[in-house]
Amino acid sequence: MTYILVPVKSGTLTIEPAVLQVGLLRRSRRPSPFAGMDAFFGRGEMTTRMLQSDPLTVTVRDLPARPSGVKFSGLVGRFDIQAKLDKSDLPVGDSATLTVAISGTGNIMDAAPPAIPVPADFKSYADNPEESIQKGANGYSGSKTFRTALVPVQAGKFRIKPITLSYFDVAAGTYRIVATPALDIRVTPSAAGANDIDVVRAAPGQPPSLKNGSSSPAGISCR
Repeated sequence: MTYILVPVKSGTLTIEPAVLQVGLLRRSRRPSPFAGMDAFFGRGEMTTRMLQSDPLTVTVRDLPARPSGVKFSGLVGRFDIQAKLDKSDLPVGDSATLTVAISGTGNIMDAAPPAIPVPADFKSYADNPEESIQKGANGYSGSKTFRTALVPVQAGKFRIKPITLSYFDVAAGTYRIVATPALDIRVTPSAAGANDIDVVRAAPGQPPSLKNGSSSPAGISCR
């Protein structure tokens, strides 16, 4: 049986012995080869024995000091980050979905939603993350996907700046920063009138909608 151990503190740590309790049947006599089956499996005595491994000692080092200005994600291993928009040309009040995926090997389960530099003329609504994580002899690997609905409230040309991820590369023994390319969005005026739009968040799993008029239906509205 193989276990994946992830230390949560530094120092000299001891892994206690693994213990196994087994039952042994000791026959009380050696049967004759000419005896019947009952004699062969004659009376015996059941005894209990405890088996255990040797303790193991592991030395866990602290991570080195982070370079100035680096916002460490807490990820240790080898990782990458990608981002894409489902549409880059849309009218005011419509929504575009920004998908950011973090993938790699290491403590991928600890990946938190990355900071997204949303332009000031957009409203954003984050969805629940999705994860696909596997474990193997070399540890954990997989991906976590974060989706955000972006709703423009002003026409124009906008740019989502690169989304960065800082992690500690175990193999190289150093911190690394990976980033997505910048993403451009073109927003055209809405047919409903760009000066009188309420952006309303829909039910979970549905894109936000726009309402024309000064009053908004029940829900979360943003002007």
